[in-house]
Amino acid sequence: MKINPLYLLLTAILSIPLMAESTKPNILIIVADDLGYADLSFLSQSPADVHTPAIDSLAAQGTYFSNAYATSPICSPSRCGLITGRYQQRWGNYWFGDGGLPPTELTLPQALAPSGYLSKKIGKTHLNGGPVEHPLDHGFDESIGFMFHTWDYIRLSEKDVEAYRKKGVKDFGCQVVGPLIRGRDQKVSYENGFSTEIFTDEAIELIRRDRNGRPFYIELEYNAVHAPIYVVPQHYAQKVGVEFIPFDRNAQQWQFPYWEPTREPHTVFHEKWGLLGEVIPDGRKRYIAQLMALDDNIGRLLETLDQTDQRNDTLVVFLSDNGGTINTYSNNTPLRGWKYMYGEGGVRIPIIVSYPKRLPINHTSEALVSAMDIFPTVLELADIDIPANVDGLSLIPLLKGRLTQQHDHLVWSYGRNDSWTVRKGPWKLAHNIGWRHSNYKIVEEVCVRDENEIVYPGGILLFDLEQDISEQKNLADQYPEVVRELTGLYEKWEAQMSPPRTGDGTLKVSNTPQPLTIQSMLKKLGATIKSNIPAADGNQPEKAIDGNLSTIWHTPWTPRLPFPHELIIELNSPQSIRALTYYPRQDMPNGRCTHYQIFASNDGRNWGQPLTSGTLENSAAKQMIRLPESVETQFLKFVSLESATRKEISSAAEIDIILDD
Repeated sequence: MKINPLYLLLTAILSIPLMAESTKPNILIIVADDLGYADLSFLSQSPADVHTPAIDSLAAQGTYFSNAYATSPICSPSRCGLITGRYQQRWGNYWFGDGGLPPTELTLPQALAPSGYLSKKIGKTHLNGGPVEHPLDHGFDESIGFMFHTWDYIRLSEKDVEAYRKKGVKDFGCQVVGPLIRGRDQKVSYENGFSTEIFTDEAIELIRRDRNGRPFYIELEYNAVHAPIYVVPQHYAQKVGVEFIPFDRNAQQWQFPYWEPTREPHTVFHEKWGLLGEVIPDGRKRYIAQLMALDDNIGRLLETLDQTDQRNDTLVVFLSDNGGTINTYSNNTPLRGWKYMYGEGGVRIPIIVSYPKRLPINHTSEALVSAMDIFPTVLELADIDIPANVDGLSLIPLLKGRLTQQHDHLVWSYGRNDSWTVRKGPWKLAHNIGWRHSNYKIVEEVCVRDENEIVYPGGILLFDLEQDISEQKNLADQYPEVVRELTGLYEKWEAQMSPPRTGDGTLKVSNTPQPLTIQSMLKKLGATIKSNIPAADGNQPEKAIDGNLSTIWHTPWTPRLPFPHELIIELNSPQSIRALTYYPRQDMPNGRCTHYQIFASNDGRNWGQPLTSGTLENSAAKQMIRLPESVETQFLKFVSLESATRKEISSAAEIDIILDD
């Protein structure tokens, strides 16, 4: 048969876009949750109980970055930095409840879409809210998972929700159980599922799917190894030798590791088993079980890529969202600190980049890199123009030997209370508010309480991380010129960032340029104040009567300091008082008093019955506490019986008195 030459020409022309498209790599980004910095077995500092052969093989097929950082020590801001390639502080996203994800920010799936990528978000989405937080609203074609900071591993059925509701539960708090959500609102129940395996199955389905030549972008954000690590599936519980207790939906009472609402509120349960209020004797083993499951399933992903002949055409990136947390028994050796802290243990993370077809294998880089760098790296490999406004830098020049260093410096900030950090070269400058944390130790393979708390100091700290990676020796006094240089870098950075904002973009109250002040009667009278609970992070009781709403009294975040929390105010002489005013902390709800009592005394020792008691709203507004009748007294006691959001802490911006006319 004679073939028309014009047909051959048209066929050749039409094939050009397909050929170009086929050069686009598949992209698989795997995010672990709260992974310990040492908890990968290919690392020299890895403890003996860790065995991660799949992740080890991924590192052998790529580059491990030992000087890699998240943009925050907590997950929601850091995930925004990852998906946009920008400091999320630019739009006011610093901490829980800040900033969200605004529609003006370009995300990775949005950047990849014009090049034909089929994108799917699997697992955890927690970006602090915002108008486009849902994966389908910020660029993904498909999604399945949950929209919260945590989720159960095995109680993934509507029947599990119903079992709790039968016990009268309306507020689940952090004990979140029930179906996953596919797409916008399709609930998917799993009677005998395990989230780590479910999420892997979803990724494998897309890898194996006939996509009509379209490359895939999968963002696979496991909830492993985040709390509740104590909920371990049976086959992994058996592997590490811990007891498996099945969840009996019809039982009269459920046993640990399941929250029994008829026994205690969810806040008490979470403080004990999620915040190290109690030490789980086999807690480290349960963490290892979740890590083992994570590694096994990453192995399944890599095996699927090999079986489908797509491994050489797939960029695989593995990282953690932030540092490991002591609350789940992770190991951050040799780093100091944990999740929530600006110590190295809070922000330094493992990053592995593997693309054997085009990038080095079995390589380790000590260059200063950030999770923000993944965004421009992906775009460069996909031959897509990198937006000029990204803060991340493509890793390709570094990996191909055209550069030996990446970032000149990186910056972190809490956005309030003068807590910030700069890393440049070997130097790390920290202006910290300090940190204390309950601790545990392992004795004969059993976790027990360690009475020595972990302390990360406050103040001005300068460390040489090349010589002192554990941040033990403060060199600030010896190198004032380095302190000045890095302080200048922070100030320049801060000038480009937004103050903390709400999810809808509104500036938070505490970020007005000048301190918010009140005409404090207690300050005018020269009153003194003390508390029965030690202060946290330098936020002493006197900050509750200094007339400045931007300073706070704040107790430590630990369940080992049970309520009530008291503030005792002493006046210079007896005064006739008819009311008090309470100003909650302005920046966030943590510790705002919701239930109170007021006492009076003439000697500061004998208090008698409360003058009044009641409840307060969880808002930033001033609230009046009226006494039943005026009382003449020299001593007042404000008692916090319960507080909002973080049930184990108390805080106050200001407490004041109103005198009789």
